[in-house]
Amino acid sequence: MAHVAVAAALALALSVDDLGFARAQRDAAMRVASLGPPGTFAGHWGWQHYLEAEGWQPIEDNGPVSPPFAVASTPWPQSPAPDTCLREVLSFEIEDHGWGPRVHTAQGGANLHAFLVAGDPPVETYAPWSFGDEPYERVIVYGACKD
Repeated sequence: MAHVAVAAALALALSVDDLGFARAQRDAAMRVASLGPPGTFAGHWGWQHYLEAEGWQPIEDNGPVSPPFAVASTPWPQSPAPDTCLREVLSFEIEDHGWGPRVHTAQGGANLHAFLVAGDPPVETYAPWSFGDEPYERVIVYGACKD
């Protein structure tokens, strides 16, 4: 019976973390969308869903961008064309305020949804959950280079 209680507590903790991760994607996208006219972005998951709903356009890997160009670090961002000239105009993080296990953590080497965590280089993951305290999301918004 104790195993059932431990499993239920773990399932609840992981569900709370996954909800926090999803909300971080939403909050990051809404913060970017509030900056002004839509541009282009790199990334998937909820980040993509919310930005597309606000008129932003996703890029393909090595594709052209129309500034502003927003990149979220966790939802597997695509890279713009190599000859693209961009300058950083804003960066921010969405912190994890939880204390329990994480379903997506490069630090802990876990990803419930896939076998990699985005990064340079990507982090291979073999566990569905682990512990970590890095931010849920890191976002950089770029503008066009000035002549």
